[in-house]
Amino acid sequence: MVKLSRIILGMWVLVALGCTFHSTPSGKRTLENPALEVKVTEGFKPLRVNSVALLPLQTLRVPHVSGALGSALTGKLANAFQVHSSLELVLLSDETSSAFAKQELTADREEPSCVKRARIISPALDVQGILCAELYRYRDATGSGMGTEDFAAVGFRLWLLDRGSGRTLWSAAFDKASEPVAKNLLQVRERLSEGLRFQSADQLINEGFLEAALEFEKLRNSTP
Repeated sequence: MVKLSRIILGMWVLVALGCTFHSTPSGKRTLENPALEVKVTEGFKPLRVNSVALLPLQTLRVPHVSGALGSALTGKLANAFQVHSSLELVLLSDETSSAFAKQELTADREEPSCVKRARIISPALDVQGILCAELYRYRDATGSGMGTEDFAAVGFRLWLLDRGSGRTLWSAAFDKASEPVAKNLLQVRERLSEGLRFQSADQLINEGFLEAALEFEKLRNSTP
């Protein structure tokens, strides 16, 4: 009976693999819907940007996120880039960035206030780039294991701006939810071995920050 269950499980995993991956023209297999999407502006030379000021994480679109949690998440983002990239990061306080901007800014889907603020304060900063971030989704799971009713979900965007021109050099968007096993067959074995525990919002955002930092460093190492 156990052997039959393993065979069935293996068949489902193979089906999931076939549905989830596709081949690129080069033949490399990639995920169709990766959680992290990165965009690089044409002509951007990553190695020319070494010192970067990080603005506090913008949370205007997630009003339930407290100031304390927002500050903690900003710290996690800073740590990811300090540990996993070769950038020299300067963390600005919310008070400092607000004082530089000298105006109240509101959220905007096309250009969030963090990007507007970054462009305003950039001339006053002695850095080569400004990294700003917007959190637009942060929901934790309710319940646990098979009894989970609402699964954790996180969504954020990052922009690296040129200090001189204010133009966007690099951007990343991360959006991921911890889904039920039935909707994510690729993780069946992992979830069963974990006792059907699912990722929390904190784990998801840590994963996103780490992936973004690693992708940026990969770009620095691969671009002349």
